[in-house]
Amino acid sequence: MSLSLQRLKYFHAIAKSTSITKAADVLNIAQPALSYQLAAIERELGTKLLERSNTGVTLTTAGRILFQRTNMIFREIEDAENEIRETVRLPHGPVTLALAVTMARQLVPPLLRIVDRSYPLVQLKILDVPSLPAFEIMRTGRADLALVPNAADMENCETIPAYRERLCFISRADPGPPVNRPIRFAMIAGEPLVLSGRTYDLRKRAEEAAIACGVTLNLRYEQESQEIVRAIVLEGLAGTITQAALFDPHAERPRLNIRPLVEPEIIRTHAIVRRGGQPPTLAQEAIIDALLLAISELVAARVFPGNTLPRESRSFYR
Repeated sequence: MSLSLQRLKYFHAIAKSTSITKAADVLNIAQPALSYQLAAIERELGTKLLERSNTGVTLTTAGRILFQRTNMIFREIEDAENEIRETVRLPHGPVTLALAVTMARQLVPPLLRIVDRSYPLVQLKILDVPSLPAFEIMRTGRADLALVPNAADMENCETIPAYRERLCFISRADPGPPVNRPIRFAMIAGEPLVLSGRTYDLRKRAEEAAIACGVTLNLRYEQESQEIVRAIVLEGLAGTITQAALFDPHAERPRLNIRPLVEPEIIRTHAIVRRGGQPPTLAQEAIIDALLLAISELVAARVFPGNTLPRESRSFYR
């Protein structure tokens, strides 16, 4: 069948303008060529579509049917084009986010709710990893974005500082009520500790503080799994140096001594990072916004007992 969209476009222009001459001007083609295309359509359908006269053309019954149908066809095409253009303007496509595992437990649920609600065309994949391996993940391009506490150490990356927290010495509160006042780092030297493995920024910060104080940590357990670290602390087998956000604020923190460390105070800034060189995509920008919003919600609810950083500190939007 030779009724292509192009030939339908020719017929529609003639019928709409009621003149082959006017239609030829609109379409910017020669009048004889347009007349030839109209004749080809009529031969294909086996009927006349237009009655010609000195004043122009009028539609036959078959012509009116085809004109109504072409109106519908071109409206559908226009709607489809507008819908596609709108989709292109919306955040869409895949984004891979490397998320420090110590943040993932509390952050992932609100983050996914925000993405599902506000950016349904974005497909978010989350890699929950220790902080230090996030360097390699970003370097090799396995992730588009990362939220990590050691962003200043990453090369060839752009950053948005997002959240600041104090590290604490956390232990079970049995017996008696929890103690939440600050504690000097040297005071925990004899306490049995469970610490993350050396792939975690938490371990690095603890060892740096111990060196600064001239003390040796009593490392009873070394664990890569943050869930096991939590279990050991909640069981009262050892304390740990970590962020309060690792523990549930309602079910777990009331059972714990959560004591901010001082002398030295250990402050960590978590930042969103991406590889430099190219501007972020709309989908990446959407995930950045969703991350900042989720962190703000968790800080407001005291699930993250730190502070958000001003949005003016963003540095890599287009």
